[in-house]
Amino acid sequence: MKIDRAVSDDYEMIVQLLDFYGVLLPDRQQEVLDLHYNEDLSFTEIAENIGVSRQAVHDAVKAGKSSLVKFEEKLSLQKKFQKQRELVQIVLENVEKLRLSQHMGSTYSDNLIVTKAEQVNHTYSDSLKVTDVDIKKIETVLKKLLAQL
Repeated sequence: MKIDRAVSDDYEMIVQLLDFYGVLLPDRQQEVLDLHYNEDLSFTEIAENIGVSRQAVHDAVKAGKSSLVKFEEKLSLQKKFQKQRELVQIVLENVEKLRLSQHMGSTYSDNLIVTKAEQVNHTYSDSLKVTDVDIKKIETVLKKLLAQL
C-alpha cells in the first residue's frame, strides 16, 4: 500500500506537536490523539476501548489537532527544535570532515575550525535564542490558549 507523502508528513507533524504540546490538551483529547497517532489505533478501536462513539473520537481528534497547530503557531517550539536539529547535523558533518581529514594525515588549522564554528553560530544564533521576552510571550500565550480550552 502506497502512503501519500502529504498524509505522511501531516501524520509526523501531529506526532511531533503531540510530543511538544500534548500536556496542554484536555485529558480526553490527549488520550485519543495518543491512541490514534502513537498507538496506531483506528477511530473505531479507540471508541470501543474508551466507551464513546466513533464520532466523538473523530471530534476529539479534530479539535486536538486544531489546538496543537494553534499552539505551534503561537509558540513555535517545534520549529525551533527543527532548527536546532539542523544545527546539530551541520556540526556533526563538520566534525566528521575534521575526523576524516585528520585520519588522512591532513590537519585543519585552528583558524579554519574557529571560522566554521563562527559561521554556524552566526547562521543560527538569532533563530535559536530564547530571551526573557520570549518566555513572557510564551507564558501569556499559554494562559490565553488554556483559558480558551
